[in-house]
Amino acid sequence: MMRYKEVYVSISILLILLPIVSASCVTLEDLAAIEIVFNKPGAVLDYSRLVEAGYAVRLSGQEVAYRSGYDARIVVILGDTYLGGKYGYMRIQVPFVNGKALYNVTEAEVRRVLQKEAERLLEMGVLRGVSREDIEAIVSCARLGYAGWDTRIVYEDGYWKPFNQTRLYRPLSACTVPLTFNLEDVPVFPAEGESFPSTVLVVAVALAGLLLAGFLLYRQRRASKTA
Repeated sequence: MMRYKEVYVSISILLILLPIVSASCVTLEDLAAIEIVFNKPGAVLDYSRLVEAGYAVRLSGQEVAYRSGYDARIVVILGDTYLGGKYGYMRIQVPFVNGKALYNVTEAEVRRVLQKEAERLLEMGVLRGVSREDIEAIVSCARLGYAGWDTRIVYEDGYWKPFNQTRLYRPLSACTVPLTFNLEDVPVFPAEGESFPSTVLVVAVALAGLLLAGFLLYRQRRASKTA
């Protein structure tokens, strides 16, 4: 009888500790990211097409990544996750090195990239079964730090909301290993028009400045010779 009591107490303690273990799994990277699981019925995320086109690189067998063409400081990670079934997910991430964020990016900038990239994937047919109204609802709900197991955004009963605010929620029994990548190996997926990657824009401005300086120097030398 004493043995059964000990087992009962052990199980009770484990059940109490499970939410604590789950909460402790939040990483610094999670706090600088927004993550969405496309578990809406009929939703499909065919990210392999981006790898085939050279726009993204594989991080693992189930994840690919590219730097956003709307803000090259931000990395977009696409992959598969399990939530009572296999679903595609999208994570908008400010990159970290040695525990520090590489760039000072605001929540508004991350949410803008989320909207732009989701709309682009929808137009390309990479993301299917999700409407523009869904994307607007996701962006409206999204906050920096809504990432990782507990607070990633999921679909339930017509609404997009943090996982731990749904009936679907189950805490993790153990922390998973965070996904790592070398930023230099992640390509920029170019965007057209005003949404050129920031790094490309900087290079373009610098080249224009050099050309202008060279032209002015040429005119100055030519004028001195004629004088």
